[in-house]
Amino acid sequence: MSTKIYVGDLGTGGTQADLEEEFGRYGAVEEVWVARNPPGFAFVHMTDYHDAEDAVRGLDGKRICGSRIRVEISHGRSRPKPRGFFGGEGPPRDMVVTSSFRRRSDLLTAITYCSSFFTSPPPLPPPTSVTTTHRLLHTQLSSIL
Repeated sequence: MSTKIYVGDLGTGGTQADLEEEFGRYGAVEEVWVARNPPGFAFVHMTDYHDAEDAVRGLDGKRICGSRIRVEISHGRSRPKPRGFFGGEGPPRDMVVTSSFRRRSDLLTAITYCSSFFTSPPPLPPPTSVTTTHRLLHTQLSSIL
């Protein structure tokens, strides 16, 4: 089974041949995929896991095609897809969705106002001054000595 390596911050000049050459110095490269829309990242598949680890250590932060690349073993997790309030499926069929806002700016103002309640923690009460017997005793002992 091959090991998948993520290559980030590649810039627009990085090509499949450039990556095959650089990663090929560390071991057998099975496949290289370079993103074009949006550009700037790629995935390299290497046949041996230890060769892939060596490539990550050797190439992370190296300049390739004018860009300092970021290299790491891919963990197979993709970015979460944006989801709506109802898990991306939309509201239930029996729920009627209406808006009482006439302009988009009114809606944004309301959202900003409402979100301020969730972003700021409640204020802390002022500290109270407490005199304990320990402090009094210490003060009295200091004045005696």
